[in-house]
Parts: sequence; C-alpha cells; structure tokens
Amino acid sequence: MKQLKVTHALGEDTHLGEPAFSVEEGVLLVFADRSRNVVTKAYNRETWAYAEYEDVP
Repeated sequence: MKQLKVTHALGEDTHLGEPAFSVEEGVLLVFADRSRNVVTKAYNRETWAYAEYEDVP
C-alpha cells in the first residue's frame, strides 16, 4: 500500500491510499481518489515544498 507524503513549511502531512494530486497556479491540490471527485487538502505556493508517494511501513 502507498500513501502520499506532502512536505510543507509546518512539517509533513500524509494521505493514506493513493490519492490523486495536481498543481494548478502554484497551488497543490490533493484529491480523495484518482477520479478527483473530492479535494481533501490544498496547499498554497508559499508553503508546500514537494509531494511524493511512498510505501506504508
């Protein structure tokens, strides 16, 4: 199983499963699933550094 890890100015957030994400006008959008139906989190361009999928230990 994988999770999405987002590193930002205040630390790190993890989103379990394999949510979709995209960048639009400097804003990182994290969706609940790959069909992009529900946005679970949005990070503005000043705070987020990167997002990556990683294996869940």
